[in-house]
Amino acid sequence: LLWTEDTALLSAPPSISDNRLVVSRTSGHYGNALVGIYSQDDELLWSYHIWCPQESPDNLLLYNKTYTQSREVMPMALGAMKSATASDSDSDKLDACGLYYQWGRKDPMGRPSGFNSSTLKTIYDASGNAIDQTSESLNKEDMEETLWENLGNNAFDYGLVERVSCDFAVANPMVFINNENDMWDYTWHGNPESSLWEDWHKTVFDPCPAGYRIAPRDLYVNFDKNNRQGSFSNGSAWYYQNQGSGPVDFYPAQGTRIVGGTVTYGFYKAVYWNAARTCPLEFNSNRVSAIPDVSKNYDYGNPAAPLRCVRD
Repeated sequence: LLWTEDTALLSAPPSISDNRLVVSRTSGHYGNALVGIYSQDDELLWSYHIWCPQESPDNLLLYNKTYTQSREVMPMALGAMKSATASDSDSDKLDACGLYYQWGRKDPMGRPSGFNSSTLKTIYDASGNAIDQTSESLNKEDMEETLWENLGNNAFDYGLVERVSCDFAVANPMVFINNENDMWDYTWHGNPESSLWEDWHKTVFDPCPAGYRIAPRDLYVNFDKNNRQGSFSNGSAWYYQNQGSGPVDFYPAQGTRIVGGTVTYGFYKAVYWNAARTCPLEFNSNRVSAIPDVSKNYDYGNPAAPLRCVRD
């Protein structure tokens, strides 16, 4: 067990049986956890997100306003405990906030502790001790040193930079990787042409559960200022089948996580990743947009943001 939101979430330590990782949940407990498989040399080989929501995420919504095809969409963000509506209490809307992910990474980076807070929800290690998430970050200098040691004279081989960065990310799933170096496009992985998440198929780094994948870039084409139902209140409800009428889907405004474990823009702004890192869904009380090129915006160079999953 690497971390858990509820110390009683798992009824027994994870184990290996018949080449399968066995994780047992305690009835009546809900939350998220991260478990890992280690080698005999105590090297982390792979980690798995355990998601135990209060409400089934399989009650799918049919989004039919896209450029390509209709999509069956989970009614909540990955890692959320439930879906919410615009009229729900702030407590219910907070439960509808999902986990933060750096674009292209498979492992989550925590959830917000509140709409008016810059801190993350507390997580615990296997001994029940609170984990200081603010210290779990890799700064620019350390990232460059790590990369240079492995790259030699191949610093502009972006595919190699990405492979080295991914190896580090897999081995260190709790470390928030920050990179402000424009040579690597301001991204944690360093590859301007990265395909760690894909529009048209599920990749090994796609964090969504089996049978689902991260939302494609055209999922939110019906989301504009005329398609918002009511006013903005810690999030917005959007018409997803028709223009200005029909069913709506509520998206909490949980901001983004930045280096150092800090949540920024919480309660007044929302950013949701999709398979194309250069055009996430972004909205607040006044506007909604797909950012043309987040890689060249300092605020969006390496953030962690929530996401939605669609039927694969």
